[in-house]
Amino acid sequence: MKNNNKNGLRMYFFVLYSLSGIQKGIQAGHAALEYANSKGHTDQYKDFIENHKTFILLDGGGSQELANDRVVELLRFEIPFNYFREPDLNDSISAIAFIVPETIYNYDYSEVDYNSYEEIDVPIPREMAIYRWLKGFRLASN
Repeated sequence: MKNNNKNGLRMYFFVLYSLSGIQKGIQAGHAALEYANSKGHTDQYKDFIENHKTFILLDGGGSQELANDRVVELLRFEIPFNYFREPDLNDSISAIAFIVPETIYNYDYSEVDYNSYEEIDVPIPREMAIYRWLKGFRLASN
């Protein structure tokens, strides 16, 4: 599949903050395989694998935050995801994988009228909400 569109894709991961750097990478790999096993047939996944291949690991917090907060947030934003439960960590979720299009991770604020979103009855665009949410997380580190 030739990538004729200019929109990029990135696979993001929320990883358990308490792991070492190498463990975070390994757990993200497990979550990526769970994602591929579940969603490998989708056009978005095929495009990601064939044309993009960029991984972004974010600090997802502790095990309760991954299981309760990150999963609920992804469901609320209607972002397809998969997670990996690590048997050696009492089957806790150790990493969550999901794909984000460039329209979100490079959200274009150039034409945003910020004053219009200060009104309570004016919802912000979904892409802007997800962009702001993702920007609130730090990159995973050692």
